[in-house]
Amino acid sequence: MDNRDILNEPVTVVVKRVVKSGKEGDFENWLKGATEDLKKFQGYRDITLIRPQSGSSKSEYVLVIRFDNYKNLDNWENSPIRNEWMNKAKGFTENLENQRITGLEYWFSLPEIPKANVPPRYKMAIVTIIAIYPLSTLIGIYLVPKLVWIEPYSRGLLVTILLVGLMTYVVMPYTTKLFRGWLFKGR
Repeated sequence: MDNRDILNEPVTVVVKRVVKSGKEGDFENWLKGATEDLKKFQGYRDITLIRPQSGSSKSEYVLVIRFDNYKNLDNWENSPIRNEWMNKAKGFTENLENQRITGLEYWFSLPEIPKANVPPRYKMAIVTIIAIYPLSTLIGIYLVPKLVWIEPYSRGLLVTILLVGLMTYVVMPYTTKLFRGWLFKGR
């Protein structure tokens, strides 16, 4: 895979913000406004907010922002609108950490998200099974019989590529959003 391929893959940015004590309401209002502007940018897919654990000693928020490709993310990150929002946040946040993730990396653990905010492995396994079982069954029933003319190893490779592509770009983002309440319950 060359750099051009990587630049055209979906990209995820994980942003960690520590909010100054007593400024959580200001941050939530700031986030609402910044998100409205973010949604207007070409290639924006979605944003997930992971709030601090109740009883935590510091108010650490994690934002997971997804764009369809690196160029569109870069346009957002270097825009005057984003810079304006970042300047507004300086009054109530203490630090900022970013991590970019592309392609399949998002299926696995995110090192910048504290372990307490990552769903338990059994929940991730259950959601993955819920997502992959119907997809693999449908492919097996409807697509594989139409590919009997392809040599078995090549057919297996083609089906695997299709399955992984659909899981990465279509099924898992939707399924994770659908089960978000259960996955992150109490986190």
